[in-house]
Amino acid sequence: MPLPAEVSDGASVTTGAMLSYVIERSVPVTAAIIWVTYFSNDRIARQNASQLIERFRIDAVDNIQDDINPIRSLIRSAAALGDQLPSFYEKDQSLPYFHSMVLHSDKIVSAYVGLADGSFRQARRIDPGVRIFNDFPPAGSAYASRVIEPAKAPPTLDRYTFFDAAGKKLGEEAAPTNYDPRSRGWYRNTARAGTLRITDPDVFAALGLIGITVAAPYSGGGGEVRGVVAIDITLDSFSQYLADRKVSPGSLSFILDSQGRVIGTEVVTSSGQPELDRRAQAIASRAGPFGAFTVDMKRQTDLLALVSRFSFTRDHRLQTELTGP
Repeated sequence: MPLPAEVSDGASVTTGAMLSYVIERSVPVTAAIIWVTYFSNDRIARQNASQLIERFRIDAVDNIQDDINPIRSLIRSAAALGDQLPSFYEKDQSLPYFHSMVLHSDKIVSAYVGLADGSFRQARRIDPGVRIFNDFPPAGSAYASRVIEPAKAPPTLDRYTFFDAAGKKLGEEAAPTNYDPRSRGWYRNTARAGTLRITDPDVFAALGLIGITVAAPYSGGGGEVRGVVAIDITLDSFSQYLADRKVSPGSLSFILDSQGRVIGTEVVTSSGQPELDRRAQAIASRAGPFGAFTVDMKRQTDLLALVSRFSFTRDHRLQTELTGP
């Protein structure tokens, strides 16, 4: 694109005038240009931005690990209880225990056990706007217990008991089901691994949220797996955490799982152009996978938080500067 006559002819122009010219004729200003308006030296600008993002990156990773580590501890304790008293999970007396686990954190969607005989017991949060057995839960429902015990003769029933936030029973519902925990990945893969594991992110059908499952097997001292205890946690809180942290304008956050897949994105600070923010987030959400974690990486973390400054070139391509571990 040719410069205007007064510039191409060599007439002197101020840095501010030139910058105004570029801004007026370019797709939205990049984070680097914004920084230059505040710093006389581009190197200083980049150094300050990189330091700020690095502090954010460390804080974000620590926050995610701080959220997951207590869940690991809960599951390890639940598995140890199963090793010592395997019959505990074969009765409904285990339901209050699972309910207490759900109350441990608002990030926990449900806590449950699948047994080797196909039984299933769960305490979970309830979304009053989501149907169960084609009907909405009783008004005021906040939690529910769920029990499935294989019947000697069909049908096997899926039984729900609903409670309000204070623990008052509101009603019961039941319907035939083919659900078998032993056929599910969280049970099958954990039983095969023989140790605590964290699943790949998935959409929880109960609430329509993206989350992960932390699960561990127990054997009751007999060697064979008697069951698998598990907790579902939503990743929404992690995305919100990233959104609440302020870094340089035009910054986008990512959360990657151990397979290098993008499981959460958030525009941390706007570029000042809402449409470009939406485009950058859409592109980032479809990006990847970036490659699975190495063995050493998996020993240290299950999720990775990253931050990227973004801008668009004149031909509408997205440019990023990525900062991560």
